[in-house]
Amino acid sequence: MDKVNLLAFDTSDAYLKLAVYIDGKTSALSVDNNSRHIESLVPSVKKALEETGGSADKIQKILVCVGPGSFTGIRIGISTAEAFGYSLKKEVYGFSVFDVYNYLYKNVSEDTIAIPIIDAKKNRFYCAFLNGRSNYKIFDIPKEEIINIILKDFGDKRIIFAGKDFKTIEAYVSSAGIRYNYSHKESYSEFDMLDFAFYFLKEGELKKPDPIYLRKSEAEIALLNRNLAMKN
Repeated sequence: MDKVNLLAFDTSDAYLKLAVYIDGKTSALSVDNNSRHIESLVPSVKKALEETGGSADKIQKILVCVGPGSFTGIRIGISTAEAFGYSLKKEVYGFSVFDVYNYLYKNVSEDTIAIPIIDAKKNRFYCAFLNGRSNYKIFDIPKEEIINIILKDFGDKRIIFAGKDFKTIEAYVSSAGIRYNYSHKESYSEFDMLDFAFYFLKEGELKKPDPIYLRKSEAEIALLNRNLAMKN
């Protein structure tokens, strides 16, 4: 299967990751916009198209990250992808952060487990235990349960943690006596996402975008309640 012209982007955290491939030319961007994706997403798509020398009507497939991540960021990403899909009459497919990580670790040895960590708020974490299998499960659990699963099911495996949010539990993991390596310390890159997109379109289970939101923090809930009280 030849590479198809595509647009892929991820607005699930503070950085916008975006990639465009048009007729053999690639533009991949990572924009630190402090989660202001509504301001930067469409201009970034236009910039990427200009860099490839292509036009939007040449896009054949659109892929958007469905999370886990920021409610606002994911909502902006999916709605923008669907707007592009509607105007261009192209299919829109969703992928998760863990889909990308699973692709990146698809060639690890059988004695290795990769565990990306995403802070889900309220002392819980999204994670998955990956070694390239397509039928992995996403967990939403406290850090103590992550340790329990590792010790119970993967005690004889080489452990690789991934993602910037692992830093929030790194000391706890170390105190449990677990030996590990740590990679992708910020996140996967826009180029990783593009490589995944080609693989996903060829080998993956294509599906409509179905968002995976992070729960609100206590501070966010308190602010929302105050705003509602003021309106009443």
